[in-house]
Amino acid sequence: MSLANLVPQHKTEFETMATVWLQLGASSVQLVENGSVIASYPVGKTDLTPAMIANDKVTGLELHIHNFMRSGWQPSADLQIQMFGQVLNADQEMDALTSSLVETQDRLVALYDLSRATRRAIEVDDLLNLLTVESSRLLDADGAFAVVYLPGQPPIVRQSAANPLPESQLLAAAALYRLDPNKRTFKDSQTLPTGLRNVVMSYMPVRDKVFACLGVFNKDGNFTAPDSKLLKAITDQAGANLDNALLYQDAILRVRQDTEMDLARQVQTSLMPQSLPKLKGVDIYGVSIPALQVGGDFFDVVAMPNRPLVFLMGDVTGKGMPAALLMSMTHTVARSAIRYMPFKAPNQILERLNKDLLDDYSTVGMFTTAFVGVLEETNQRLLYSNAGQSPIIFIPQKGEPLLLEADDIPVGIFDGHIYKSQTLEISIGDVLVAMTDGFNETRDQTGELFGIERLKSELVKLVHLSAQEIATGLIQAVSDYAGDHPQDDDRTLVVLKVTS
Repeated sequence: MSLANLVPQHKTEFETMATVWLQLGASSVQLVENGSVIASYPVGKTDLTPAMIANDKVTGLELHIHNFMRSGWQPSADLQIQMFGQVLNADQEMDALTSSLVETQDRLVALYDLSRATRRAIEVDDLLNLLTVESSRLLDADGAFAVVYLPGQPPIVRQSAANPLPESQLLAAAALYRLDPNKRTFKDSQTLPTGLRNVVMSYMPVRDKVFACLGVFNKDGNFTAPDSKLLKAITDQAGANLDNALLYQDAILRVRQDTEMDLARQVQTSLMPQSLPKLKGVDIYGVSIPALQVGGDFFDVVAMPNRPLVFLMGDVTGKGMPAALLMSMTHTVARSAIRYMPFKAPNQILERLNKDLLDDYSTVGMFTTAFVGVLEETNQRLLYSNAGQSPIIFIPQKGEPLLLEADDIPVGIFDGHIYKSQTLEISIGDVLVAMTDGFNETRDQTGELFGIERLKSELVKLVHLSAQEIATGLIQAVSDYAGDHPQDDDRTLVVLKVTS
């Protein structure tokens, strides 16, 4: 207890008490604390040796009465100093309580303001920055940090400090807390990372598989129980805000991904033939339906003056963006080969693809099946090369549907592979349908495949129609078979029909 500066009320009470002793014959009265005079009456009068000393053992105060010659008054003096000490002690406790209540109110107001501010923070970074700044201020510490662990991602670390600590030390402190979340305060004697004298931590309740915590570090003295409770109040409120911010972040990411995928789909669609050539004696149609927004299937039809009609199709392994990227590369190289490379047989196109793209396919562990057809109208025959593509079904005008077996390996597997060309004699009314396995491997609700035989049966029903109508009818038959079962794979086909 320090009473070096008595308040006016206490000085008045002392002077009233001293006046009584002066009326009884004393020359002066002093109030002494720890050997120092803190009040005297009359003011300025200093007598050296008191005739009577009374003390209060609770406060340590002493009442010195000078030149008092009347005996028997010691008990009265003792009682007076004890009562005066009790009054002073009660006033000081009241002042301390008032100060504590004011501090508590200030903290509650600050916590309310922080709660309002965090509700407006919809970005994860903004929220974490706000929490670290305000937590450090509210707990009167050197700094604060937040760590958020998201599945499959590097941890998010944010801190606010006059002298920022290395991220590795903050992660080490968070790891220490994760071992025992019930232990919220740590001191340097408890193997804290370098640079941390003391830390109080609390986790933020968020969604499953996400761990987030807020820590405040390096407070003069040590963190108290009220500090720990205040930080928990902050994190309890902040958890819901962080969850909302993470949901907002996920939504933004999904929108961005959807936008990028939509753009990729538009680019991929633009690579496919926007219109098909109209040639005398040939009706040809092609279409590709990706299982996702983008796919790994491709087709093309190229008709150039004084050159035979060339069509091709392929199926890059896998689905989604990786397959789409390789599809675009493969399609571009194939189209360039068809347009600018002198050739006599379709196998040359496959060999060019294999040579130019082998390294790219090998790097990512993928490959592509492909079918290339070259229609020689004058000779009424079709030259083709089949690099693992199936099903390819030929329906002669007079005869049963024939499955053209894949007789060569896919592109992107072996360096320097020599592909073969086959010859198919054709006549008016004959139909060739080249498809990817998204057709025959379509499943119904029970998981049964559509299969090759159903494809043949449907094509027999459709063979009298135009190429586009055949394609549309086959796609519809497969879709009807699948029902509500989602499309598992890309579906691409090219239909060629000899008309005259």
